[in-house]
Amino acid sequence: MSNALSLIAYPTLAGQVKAMEEDGYAFLPGLLNTAEVAELRAAMDRLVAIPASYDRDDTSGGFPNKSINNAFNRDPLFLSYVDRPGVVEIAEAIHGNDCHIIGMTAWLTGPGRP
Repeated sequence: MSNALSLIAYPTLAGQVKAMEEDGYAFLPGLLNTAEVAELRAAMDRLVAIPASYDRDDTSGGFPNKSINNAFNRDPLFLSYVDRPGVVEIAEAIHGNDCHIIGMTAWLTGPGRP
């Protein structure tokens, strides 16, 4: 089993970009409040997997695993999260100011995931 990476919040854009490049993620505590998390979770629960879109919704691994592609095309709520301040700057710093979002995956995993 692998070890979990430490959740380190970098306060500067340069630190966040470095974290993305080295760790594959940037930890942004407090970016979403409790109500926003609940609202997103409810929207994700409503989405139905479409196999032709390469979506997935199964428990074959012994835990819930749901992945819905292009979520912002499936529920307008997700559009309000596409260019959140604090996130879009990281994307632009990595990909350039003219980068485009072409997909947004809603991914749920449940208890028991290794």
